Amino acid sequence: MGTLEDWADKLAQRLEDKRTRYQREEDAVALRRRIISEKLPLVWEDLVEEFRKHAEAINARLKLERKLVLVKEHNCFSIKPDARGVVIRGTLDLSSQRVLIEVETSKHWYEPHVEMKGNGTLYLAAVGGNIATPAEAAEVAFDKLFESANL
Repeated sequence: MGTLEDWADKLAQRLEDKRTRYQREEDAVALRRRIISEKLPLVWEDLVEEFRKHAEAINARLKLERKLVLVKEHNCFSIKPDARGVVIRGTLDLSSQRVLIEVETSKHWYEPHVEMKGNGTLYLAAVGGNIATPAEAAEVAFDKLFESANL
């Protein structure tokens, strides 16, 4: 057994280690939040562009009677066949930092996921699922659409 001073030194070191560990965790959370706030709008724009490209590819390949058109508003977009109703809607909810993709028969929520390498990379992760690229999210939505719709 050591002296009372040894015990006090060890206790002080454990408390300092705990404080340092807690501070590192808080710093990591703050950094993730900053990366999300900076990069989520950019990932959103990539997502909208992927949906546009997918709609154009469908128009070119399937020669639909009514072409799919993407209409973008502030933090949402919709895809509809010409003047018909919306068949896919995407919404960026900045307050919850989530993206909702709605198809006529289903809804898919995506949350930001930060990979801490370099300056940090932001991905979308399906709620309860895997990380999805914007192209994969578009493919899931269009697959669901064509499984159920009569376009």
